[in-house]
Amino acid sequence: MSLEGDYKNMLKLVKEEEVRYNKDRYTIKCRLCDSYETKTRSDGEPIWIKDKNSKGEWTNKFMCYRCAYERSKSCYRCESDNDKYITKYYDDQGIWTGKYICDACQHKETAEFRSERIQLNIGIGKGSLGDAIISKILEIPACSIYAGDLKLPFGLIHAYYGIVGVKMAKSNRGRWDFCSNGRIVADTYFYLGFSEDYQNIEITYIIPSEDLERNNGRLCVYRNSKKCLKYKVDPSPYNDIYHSLSTNVKGLK
Repeated sequence: MSLEGDYKNMLKLVKEEEVRYNKDRYTIKCRLCDSYETKTRSDGEPIWIKDKNSKGEWTNKFMCYRCAYERSKSCYRCESDNDKYITKYYDDQGIWTGKYICDACQHKETAEFRSERIQLNIGIGKGSLGDAIISKILEIPACSIYAGDLKLPFGLIHAYYGIVGVKMAKSNRGRWDFCSNGRIVADTYFYLGFSEDYQNIEITYIIPSEDLERNNGRLCVYRNSKKCLKYKVDPSPYNDIYHSLSTNVKGLK
């Protein structure tokens, strides 16, 4: 890097520090409590904490020391503070709400989301959004599948994958928890992981049922997880089809 470039970067850093720490300028206030005051160091310099979203990215705002570190860490739903897995609770845009949530309530919220079925019109009948996407990917029609007189909760049969099951989940702070009803009936499962705002499909897995028996079909993965890596596929084609169908989706947020 040139000397001129080094000098510009130095000025940029100095300017940021001036804005962040100059106690004589009231240019900073806490995003959560709107206060212009925060805890100070022994030399009187204010301590402002960078506000970061669920991805660890700076939101260009700050929090006072009290809101960042001294808030009660009890779960906002059950008010318990006994669960050692209490974490920050983020909204759908990945912004921290100033609240915390325990692991048990986090699983409840995930289950509540899963119960909100996203439906898409497919021709004359109806099928899930996931079925519509995989139907396009595999170039097969969605249909009704029966085992004797019992109608199965699947609508796809493929020459290679057999009976296909599709599971969907949205990201929760970079974590996807795909539901399980405790039964594995399909031959192959496609897992579609949506972003927190439902705008994109960010992860996709294709897993044969015999490799899911230990967890009864449940899959929980993180953004950069190495779990089931050999079954992870490029989500781009699935995302492209999702966007091509999105104008017909009912109830999508």
